[in-house]
Amino acid sequence: MNTWKRTFILGIGATFLTDIWAILLRIFEIKSSGLLIIGNWVSNNLFNIDASTTQAWIIGWTTHYIIGIAFAFIFISIFKNDWFYSPKLPKSLLFGLITVIFPLFIGWPIIGFGVAFSKTPIQFTLVSKAIILHLVYGIGIYLTSILILKINHNKKIDNEQF
Repeated sequence: MNTWKRTFILGIGATFLTDIWAILLRIFEIKSSGLLIIGNWVSNNLFNIDASTTQAWIIGWTTHYIIGIAFAFIFISIFKNDWFYSPKLPKSLLFGLITVIFPLFIGWPIIGFGVAFSKTPIQFTLVSKAIILHLVYGIGIYLTSILILKINHNKKIDNEQF
């Protein structure tokens, strides 16, 4: 499997783990609506689509995965293809933490919540949730990398047997 495919899968896997995290939050009745807000904003402002439609939901979900995949490509451009042969949790956690800069200082201000949610009455709560979510993304990078490593290792073993 080439680096592009691995990185694409890495982005999907890490983003998928953030979706699992959001589901767990809902199970424990902890509100988390960032994806919905992003989907509504992108739908309304970039595509002029009513946010209450299924199209808006699909656009939000797609935007979420495009961002996760883009972050994975940035990650691999930093750590190179060697990452897939020797993933390290601290590096992926650090990267996850660094990625929180994007929503706090670019994304949420564009949407109208201010820098680091400064225009909201629950700034600390929202910033904390954002940091945790991006650490989950970092864990997703690590776990997906381990999965890719195991799959590639098993393919090598299968190919060597023939």
